[in-house]
Amino acid sequence: MTLYWTFQQHKNFMPKVNRSGQAKVLSKVEMSKIMRSFQSPSHKLIFAICRYTAERISAVLKLETLDVFDVKGKVRPVITFKGANRKGYKNKPGKTRQIHLHPALKELLEAYEIPVGSKWLFPSRDNPLNHLARQSADEALRRACSHAGLGDAGISTHSFRRTAITELDKSGVSIRVIQEVTGHRNIGQLKTYIEVSEAQVTEAIKLL
Repeated sequence: MTLYWTFQQHKNFMPKVNRSGQAKVLSKVEMSKIMRSFQSPSHKLIFAICRYTAERISAVLKLETLDVFDVKGKVRPVITFKGANRKGYKNKPGKTRQIHLHPALKELLEAYEIPVGSKWLFPSRDNPLNHLARQSADEALRRACSHAGLGDAGISTHSFRRTAITELDKSGVSIRVIQEVTGHRNIGQLKTYIEVSEAQVTEAIKLL
């Protein structure tokens, strides 16, 4: 399936503060401001992958270089998110996903300097044997949001997944296709990711 294109458990993690207790869905302007505000190419790439694959931050941070690049360092046509690294269900491992690259994401990957001495695409600076910690990614997003003037907007690492799913829905992609893209086991759970605006509700009433 081709795709084009959270939580206050730790005091340093960005909370979800919108009216539903979920991560904010970003507008195109907000997304652009944030992506321009990352100081590190690796941090920018992390959230670009979240944006263009609708994957959870935890699975993105656990990507190995060979999940994205071949042995010669060439960008693969798809990103592979291993099931073992994705959110499971009832003690079962997650479902492996393969997502074709959006052109903008491919461009960022081709410019990315592949880490040396680590199997991880995003190794920890303190210990290359480990991948970058979620807290570090969260702090990078916090800094980017602050620099973009969006520090109090209720944005979290999960905003990128919610935004991608909501944009697919607004573009008319069927919920069943979106489920195939995201790997959700349950359509009911998937629907909680989709934000519906008051304007959409108003227009729906006019159709009655």
